[in-house]
Amino acid sequence: MSVIENNSQQLAEFIHLRVSKLERFQQERLKRSLGIAGDLRNLATFETLDAIALRAWADFYDFAVSPPRHWPEHGLRIFVSHVSGERERLGALRAHFAECSVNFFLAHDDISPGLSWSAVLQQALNEMDAFVSVHSSGYAISPWCNQEAGFALARNVMMISVLDGKPPCGFLNPPQGQRWHKEKDKQLLNDLMQQFSKDLRTSHKASESLSSSLKRVPSYNSADNILAKLDDCTEISESAALNIRSAYKFNDQVSGSTSLDRINQLLAKNNLQIISDDQV
Repeated sequence: MSVIENNSQQLAEFIHLRVSKLERFQQERLKRSLGIAGDLRNLATFETLDAIALRAWADFYDFAVSPPRHWPEHGLRIFVSHVSGERERLGALRAHFAECSVNFFLAHDDISPGLSWSAVLQQALNEMDAFVSVHSSGYAISPWCNQEAGFALARNVMMISVLDGKPPCGFLNPPQGQRWHKEKDKQLLNDLMQQFSKDLRTSHKASESLSSSLKRVPSYNSADNILAKLDDCTEISESAALNIRSAYKFNDQVSGSTSLDRINQLLAKNNLQIISDDQV
């Protein structure tokens, strides 16, 4: 970093490369912070900025584009806000979501010993696509949980309150929360995935997770279940479409459980390239 700091042009090029990886909301946040109009990736813009200002923000850029080590590059990222007593039960729920290739962040499991608890939490909150708060005994009085919820509200990500014996309060009190009944993890999975699939803020990421899972489903029943969830998606991304086409071509559990027409209807309704007969 010292070489870059000594040369404003190199720093501009460095930031150009880093910023090109930012998601849209991150680019907009940086533009507001620095008072920049137009394309944030325009090198000419950076060349007009004071080198000191660039150096001051360099660490922030580095932080913003480096996801936590537990976050995979693609797919839906869910930050689960909870009290420590729910750790074991949430671990079991996490396994169900893993079947859909959905990425959970559970602080007590995902923060390695020796790392700064606060720094990792903030990074995960910066990188999440959705926020799920689990309202059990002690949640409302936990300073950590309250600050996590405030972070999510400020970022305007999709938020779902799960009622686990206690009602949500304040801004987390929706018209109707999602109830979590004992031994009903699968039902909660289905209910939450339906909401993630329909919300425009998370639908394309949900489609990436589900389509990734479709490539390795082990049975006809699993394939049909994932396809049903994909049908719920308001928006299917291009990368998800690639996964769907690949799954149909190379996983016989998918091609054996459904027709090519069903796959193509799913792709066509999202204005995505269908699979022709000669491609199968």
